[in-house]
Amino acid sequence: MLKIRAKYFNTFNRICKYNLNGGKPMKENVKDVKGQVSETIATLMTTAFGLIAALAWNEAIKAIIDLYLPSGEGITGLLVYAILITIIAVVATLIIAKVIAKPAVQAVRIVE
Repeated sequence: MLKIRAKYFNTFNRICKYNLNGGKPMKENVKDVKGQVSETIATLMTTAFGLIAALAWNEAIKAIIDLYLPSGEGITGLLVYAILITIIAVVATLIIAKVIAKPAVQAVRIVE
């Protein structure tokens, strides 16, 4: 009876030590989750700073447009603002895409 209990106890320990997701030890999964949480927090903080910078630029561009187009212009000022922001966004997106783009992988042939 004691051998049977020991056998079940050992099996239970193995089940508790490893989860059903890939059979990795629980400690490794905890490290993975902590890493994912850290990455998510870093992404959220970066996004928040980006939003703050965007709002600051928004106010700066509005002030520049008000300087050259009096606020009495109404819809014209808003259209100029929208077009200007669209052009800046497109140019910035193209520049960022070029910087981030990975170089094309070229096939290498070894000739003997």
